[in-house]
Order: sequence, then structure tokens, then C-alpha cells
Amino acid sequence: PPIQPRGSKMDAAYADLIDTLEAARTIVLANSSLKKPVGGDSLSKIKDELVLGMSRVHHSTTRLSLVAKEGGNLEVCQPMMDAFGQSVAVASAVIHNIVLETRASAPYRAYLRANGISLIEDSKKLVIALRDHAYENDNIPRLSGVIWSLTDKLKLLPLSNKDFMLHYIPSTLPVIKDVLEELEEAYEAAQESGAVPEEETFDDEFEDDDLIEVISPSDFATVTPSISLIKMTSLFITRVKKLVSMSDEETDDTEAEQYSHWCGQLHALVKSIAAFVDDLGSALYSPQDPALLQKNFAALQQVLIQGLDILRKGKVAQIESVKNLLVLIKSKVGALSLPSA
Repeated sequence: PPIQPRGSKMDAAYADLIDTLEAARTIVLANSSLKKPVGGDSLSKIKDELVLGMSRVHHSTTRLSLVAKEGGNLEVCQPMMDAFGQSVAVASAVIHNIVLETRASAPYRAYLRANGISLIEDSKKLVIALRDHAYENDNIPRLSGVIWSLTDKLKLLPLSNKDFMLHYIPSTLPVIKDVLEELEEAYEAAQESGAVPEEETFDDEFEDDDLIEVISPSDFATVTPSISLIKMTSLFITRVKKLVSMSDEETDDTEAEQYSHWCGQLHALVKSIAAFVDDLGSALYSPQDPALLQKNFAALQQVLIQGLDILRKGKVAQIESVKNLLVLIKSKVGALSLPSA
């Protein structure tokens, strides 16, 4: 496309647009007093504002990219630049409003703000590329595509502490599942090879013998209790999701604050569990360090017990059947142990 001469007015227009985006960053990061959580029609209105705001960013990104790439002069580009900056500012204000209106827990607040900052940073990258005429390697379409994809994602932002937890919890399960499957496959393979006593018959033939070599037969005594503990971890994660789905967002100020704190504590625990599981799985490979293995086993065991205690503080856990189940799980987790070295 024809390159416009870099005049002071065009430079000033781009500088103003970048200033607008920086102001939007300030909006996203603003620390205002949290309001009483909203629901019903008010929450539906926020959802509508979010979808509309992201649609406007999507549309204005397309228009600005096309006009600037075609070498439009300042008179042509200025309205598109103004519309783009304003759309990002409005979308940022909506994200900030979600933080306020839902009484977002600390991790939920961080999640919302991180998404808002991503929108602003990607917008700045596009503006700078347009300003500098960086058209090589389809740079402009690529940067525009990043913003389009992000706006589609942001339309689906969770709008409550509860929805955020239900969105986040499943993301921790793949790590746990992978570690568990690898250990179970190693154990099955060792049974079929005769490396350990075959206590159970497996229908599926295991073809990859590599896993037999990384855990020696003498070390397999530690695998069974570790698999049991990791299975209890998976059960704990699914139980967290179930109880959160059964819980209700509170509208009373005190109870809403307690609910937000409860969700925040659960998030921190769930987030840490994947790392604890991974550490335990890694420690099971030969040559095993008994002290490290015991340390990692005990760490995962302890975080599960802490997590069960936090679950029991939730209002939904006061249901008698739920309370009894959590006590049962805690007793089973506490009973697990590694064989003596």
C-alpha cells in the first residue's frame, strides 16, 4: 500500500490513540471499592454490555486495519482511530465493572484483569504496527486476528465467582489424569512382564515396555499407595466442582464476602494440587529417593486434608450427606501411607 508521509499530525494522532489505550489499562487496574454482588437482570445487562463491547472492538479493529493499510490520510483514518480507541476503553470499563459488581475473589479478579490487559496490549501492538507501516509477513492481518480471537474469548468471560471456579477447576484435571495413567500403565506393564506379582488381570495388552525400565521392580511397592492417593486427589477435584455447582452466590454483604473468600481459598488449593501430583509422580521413577518420595507423598496428602477442611466451611457443605461424605474422604486420605523403607 502507499505509505503516508510521517507528518506531525499523523504522529500525534497515533500518540493520542496509544494514550487512550494506556488510559484503558488504568481503568482495568483501578482499585475501587467492591459493590454488593448483583444477579438477575443486572447480571444479564452486564453480559449484554460485555458482548456488545467486544463486538465493537472486533468491528473497529477491522475497519482501522483496512483503512490504515490502504494508506488513508489523517482525515480518513482519524474517525477509525477514535472509534477503535473508544471501543477498547469501553470494553475495559465493562471488565472493570464485572470485578466490582460480582465482588470478585482475588484469583477471579486477577483473571479478569489479565484478560483486560491482554486486550489492551494486543491493541497497542496493532496500533504500533500500523503507525510504523509494519506490513511484512502479513503482520497486520495476524495482529488483527489475535484481537478478533481474544474478543470472541472475552465474550464468554465468567460473570461470577461460582462461574469462574466452574470454568477453572476442570483445567487442573488433565495433569492429574496424565500422571495417573502413566503410573497405572507402568504397573500393568510390569505385571504382564512378571516384574511384579500379577494381582489383577487386565484386558488391554500393553505394548510399550519402556515404562517398566523407569520404575524398577523393587520400587513398585510405593506405586500402589501413590496411585490411591492420586485417585483421591481426582475425587477431591470433582467433589470441589460438585459442591461449587450446588452453591449459591450470596447477596448479603457479609455472606457474599465469605463466599468470595471461600472460592479464593479453593482456587489456591486446586491450583497447587496439580504441581503436588506432578512432584509425586516424578519421585516414583527409579532410582527413588525415599526421603523425597515421602516428602512429596506427605505434601499431597496434607494439601488434600486442608482442602477438605476448607470445603467443609462452605454453606453447601452443611448438608448432612455432604458433611458425612467429606469426613469419609478425609479419613481415607489420612489412612494412606507408603511402606517403610
